[in-house]
Parts: sequence; structure tokens; C-alpha cells
Amino acid sequence: MDGAEPDLPLAGIRILDLSTVVAGPFGSEILGQLGADVIRIDPPPADPAVPSKPAGDPVNEAEGFLWALQRNKRQA
Repeated sequence: MDGAEPDLPLAGIRILDLSTVVAGPFGSEILGQLGADVIRIDPPPADPAVPSKPAGDPVNEAEGFLWALQRNKRQA
């Protein structure tokens, strides 16, 4: 069950998240909150939904928002 609480409705279900922008990552975050084992595959570096910033710059608001959508997921 990969650490999910057995009483959650989606416990024991594995989901592969290949989504970008906002709607897909938000939906898979909710599935993770419901107990699914969500595995996130990062998009290519040229994905327009992933904000780019020079090394050493502080995190901007858009990037922080996108990071917040990655809760309850494993990175692959």
C-alpha cells in the first residue's frame, strides 16, 4: 500500500502523473490526498508551464504555486 492509510478510498491504487499546467497536477494531488500512490514524471525542461529562472534567483510566486501542487506525489 506504499504508506497510504488503508481506510482512505483510493488506498492501494497507483497513478502515473504525466500532466502539466495546473488542472492535471491539481487533480492528481487530490487523488494523492484520497490515498492513491501518485508517481509524478517531470515534464521536459522546455515545458512552457514550468517557470524558468536563472540559478541563484529566489523562488517566484508561480514556481512556488506549481511546487505546492506536487504534494502527495513521488518524483520519478
